[in-house]
Amino acid sequence: MGKRNLKICDFLHTPAGRLAFEWEEACVARVVEDSFGYRALQVGIPQIDFLAANRIASHVCTVSGEKIPAYPGLQQRGFVYARPFELPFASESMDLIVLPHALELSGSVERARRTLKEAARVLVPQGRLVITAFNPLSLWGLRQRLSGIGLGGPYLPSGSSLVTLARLRDWFGLLGLDIDRGAFGCYEPPCRSASAMHSWRWMDKAGDRWWPSLGGVMMLSAVKVLEGMRLIGRVSFSDRKITVAGRRFAAQAGARREAGR
Repeated sequence: MGKRNLKICDFLHTPAGRLAFEWEEACVARVVEDSFGYRALQVGIPQIDFLAANRIASHVCTVSGEKIPAYPGLQQRGFVYARPFELPFASESMDLIVLPHALELSGSVERARRTLKEAARVLVPQGRLVITAFNPLSLWGLRQRLSGIGLGGPYLPSGSSLVTLARLRDWFGLLGLDIDRGAFGCYEPPCRSASAMHSWRWMDKAGDRWWPSLGGVMMLSAVKVLEGMRLIGRVSFSDRKITVAGRRFAAQAGARREAGR
């Protein structure tokens, strides 16, 4: 596991990858099972069907590359070649969108922001957006930063642009996405072997109670809301002025009718 370049497809087969995506599948399933509509979209990681628990009839998954991937069930789900920050769908055309690590795997923080903005564009009003991401403020995130300065090989997929929860909240708010659910998981230290990872499983319960925001993986779910009318302050009305103005308006209207005869 000392590779200098760790792709997401390789990470899926590591102990950390299996642990992370097992937690994510269960977490996302609890959120999307109650989402309804006509079309649902998963952006990236076609190896795992994050929409399996959802009952929307039409499921689409974006993939990258030139060859058609032979992942189980992908042909039945439907797929389209697309980059996450340039989705080939009409605005407000998807009722449910899942972004499994699409933000950090986009290549840069700017592209991560564009990816989220593009998902918000495609999502219908009152539609649901679900993202999963690696937490930079965790032991896993710290281990990945150490690999960036030459201390060991990458622990998470290479090129991941990890985004903090605070910045994600800002982006969500600016795009009209109201976060209503969230969770952290995978509090184990960044171990390389499955046995070592298993010996630290007790930290999941401890971490969820004592340091809940330091999990290696996080999930956020939000609903797209539309801005409505806002009261900008208190407005005082005078009954006397309204009455006088009403009488003046009535008198002027009567004079115009008389002049028109």
